[in-house]
Amino acid sequence: MERTVRSAAKTLIIKDDKMLAIKISDGKEEWYIMPGGGQDAEELHNLFKKRGQL
Repeated sequence: MERTVRSAAKTLIIKDDKMLAIKISDGKEEWYIMPGGGQDAEELHNLFKKRGQL
């Protein structure tokens, strides 16, 4: 799977000493990402950070 780099807002959520993460698999590899979202084209940085935390 080809991976690209882009701006994103992520949220660290910890409850009862456990961290929330999303497990992703492409059939060959597995990895974890933090909840959140990427920046849309022409979206202001401060606005997409707030949207990522909703």
